[in-house]
Amino acid sequence: MRVSRPPACSECRATGIDAIHGFVLEPGTWRGEDIFRPRGMQGKVVVTERFKDFVNQHGFTNMRLTPTEQFVRDPDGLGPAPLPSS
Repeated sequence: MRVSRPPACSECRATGIDAIHGFVLEPGTWRGEDIFRPRGMQGKVVVTERFKDFVNQHGFTNMRLTPTEQFVRDPDGLGPAPLPSS
């Protein structure tokens, strides 16, 4: 994730995200729900693989499920954040 500033609120994790090129959940921040809204990604809903299987099994339509590692939101074309140097 590219952010213009660090999170101002530790609960909602709002940061002013500039771009997202895939994401993972921080350990200890998810309680095992099959459908939830991740902190810091207002308006987004994340579902588990188990929910995806449920959707496929029952033939639900009118939704697009994108693996988190493939999710992209980059309105300014910034590209992925550079990897930290070691």
